[in-house]
Amino acid sequence: MKLLIVEDNPQECLLFQQYLQEKPEIELIGFSESSTQALQLIEQENPDAVILDLELQEGSGIQFLAQIQESRMERLPFILVTTCTIHPATLQFAREKGSGFILTKSLQNYSPRFAIDHLLQLEKYFFPAPGNRVFGLPAAELNTAPLLEQIEEKMGKIGIMSGVGHSYLVEAIRHCAEHPRRRIVLKQDVYPHVVKVFRARTDDPAEREKITPANIERDIRTVIEKAWLVGDPEELSKHYTQAIQPGKGNPTVLEFITYFARYYQKK
Repeated sequence: MKLLIVEDNPQECLLFQQYLQEKPEIELIGFSESSTQALQLIEQENPDAVILDLELQEGSGIQFLAQIQESRMERLPFILVTTCTIHPATLQFAREKGSGFILTKSLQNYSPRFAIDHLLQLEKYFFPAPGNRVFGLPAAELNTAPLLEQIEEKMGKIGIMSGVGHSYLVEAIRHCAEHPRRRIVLKQDVYPHVVKVFRARTDDPAEREKITPANIERDIRTVIEKAWLVGDPEELSKHYTQAIQPGKGNPTVLEFITYFARYYQKK
């Protein structure tokens, strides 16, 4: 995979470079601090993927997305956006302008390592079918991939948009949707999987110790309860149609994960 990184934070660039030394399957063609220079590098080097920071001192990631969409290149790279914003309008604009996936830096476990690992998971979606000029995705797959982004978008509509509980929840739903079983078992299957995934994303022993099944369940339960406490009832009922048990103000963790895992299995 040929990769271009558009990032103007020197510390993040250094962390990207250090981690990529462990990934021989990725050829780093360079770093760019500006949208103009990034466009030139894409035309010259034809990368498979771009990691794009939306907040640049020279130009902007939003401007870059608009410009590359207007370009005449036959094959456009897959673009993974990183951003500090969680404003729905900005994220929607980035999706409409061709970003293949969006990672918000407000996530507790975000790091350059986290971004690279996500990119490798998405690699199978990079290459467009002949004649389809789309951003790294065959036209037939645009509504089905990547699953993680679909889940994140759905959670955003419910009001679950950031935080470690959000990240755990999205991964739990993805895991259950991609590994269907007659009955979802949280403590024996789902939580151990989430622990494994998120412990692999940090080198900090103290952070790894905090990632336990009990903390994962607590953090997921917290974001679900908060969504039903402060969210828009109309939006909640639109996106979660299952009846809630009498006497409870929100779905349980198992009910919520089961509902959306089945939803994405059907899709």
